[in-house]
This record gives sequence, structure tokens and C-alpha cells, in this order.
Amino acid sequence: DNGYDFENVMTLTYELSDKIDWENSWTLTSVDSGVSGTDNTTNNYLSSAFSYELDNQLDLGLVATITDLDGADDLDTSLNFNVGYRLR
Repeated sequence: DNGYDFENVMTLTYELSDKIDWENSWTLTSVDSGVSGTDNTTNNYLSSAFSYELDNQLDLGLVATITDLDGADDLDTSLNFNVGYRLR
């Protein structure tokens, strides 16, 4: 038997202003092991992020994520706030 791994990643970034970016992404994965009696799996990962540049080295971000794993009863959700500092 032949199996396969398939992954598709799509992103869309929109610059709301010189300091604010909005990025959306969707990743779809599908796996078929090719072995009889095993289940195929399909997973979806969705995220939406806002990034605010305070100055040339400091960024603030807010990311919301929804994950749908094959075989799971519920959606996994998360909301993350991050601070980034660029060393130059």
C-alpha cells in the first residue's frame, strides 16, 4: 500500500498602518499511512495575529489560535500576548 503526507499552508498579511500588521494563517494537514486498518488523519490550524510596532526594536503582539485535530471532540483555542525585542 502507498501512503501520503499532505500539507497546505496559506497566509494573508494586511498592513493596517505603518505600525500595525494583521496576519491570518490556515494550515491543513492530511496523513494516510497506507497501512490497512489504520485511520487517516486530517488536522486544521487557524490563527489570526495583530502586531504593533512601538519603535524600531520593540513589538507587541496578540495571537488567537483555533486547532481542530482529527479524532478530538472539541476545538482547542488559545489567546497569546507577546512582547518582542530585536537585538541589533
